[in-house]
Amino acid sequence: MLADLLLALLYGTVQGITEWLPISSTGHLLLLETRLPLPLTAQFRPFFLVAVQLGSLLALLPLLRPQLDLRRPEIRRLWGKVACAVVPAGLCGLALDDFLDAHLSTPRIIAAALIGYGVLFLFLGRRPGGLRDPFALSLPRTVGVGCFQALALIPGTSRSGATILGGILLGLDRPAAARLSFFLAMPTMLAAAGLRAAKLSLALAAGEIAATSHDWLLLTAAALAAFAVSHAALRFLLDFVSRHSFAAFGIYRILLGCAVLAVV
Repeated sequence: MLADLLLALLYGTVQGITEWLPISSTGHLLLLETRLPLPLTAQFRPFFLVAVQLGSLLALLPLLRPQLDLRRPEIRRLWGKVACAVVPAGLCGLALDDFLDAHLSTPRIIAAALIGYGVLFLFLGRRPGGLRDPFALSLPRTVGVGCFQALALIPGTSRSGATILGGILLGLDRPAAARLSFFLAMPTMLAAAGLRAAKLSLALAAGEIAATSHDWLLLTAAALAAFAVSHAALRFLLDFVSRHSFAAFGIYRILLGCAVLAVV
């Protein structure tokens, strides 16, 4: 039991570090699972990999607290743009959820995504200038950034990484692109967890699977670890991108992708 809890804490720590840095949390968790699998009920696994992200999401709330006061008209307009921008990822997630699990969650595809986006960060992450306010973007361009977020459905891509690249390409500076990725994360991650939760609930009600108390204990431990670690990761990212390009993340992704290809 203790070994399982420690392993769950490791999963949560990896999730907390990699969710906000543009290096793919899902990719890291899937790779970790190939070497150190958690003892979960088989059908509970897809829900675990999404639900553990809620710990990271909760860590985001204090950072966005000023933008959660919906009594202010400008805040309502801000979230209106976000609501439009998450539609592409939502529609793609609904249509492709089962296909992605069945066909794309493989080490080779993860490695290809890590390397491909790593190269993009090396070339595009150095671009100077751009708008400092993420919501100074027009609605069409904000939706365009949301289309980039939909690419993160491919494991190894990184939701934050795809969104940040989209923001830079469409006119934001690096810190603004990172902040916009935070806003788009909230409804996207909630929707993904809600979809998996609905599927799990239907399967439980039909008696098709049985999620054990051990499953829920490991998920709780991992989510708490993700929550704690995400605080540091968020502040690190904002501080880092204000002074540096994304080249270091690009190099890391390429090296990690090559390492994955070497061992599969």
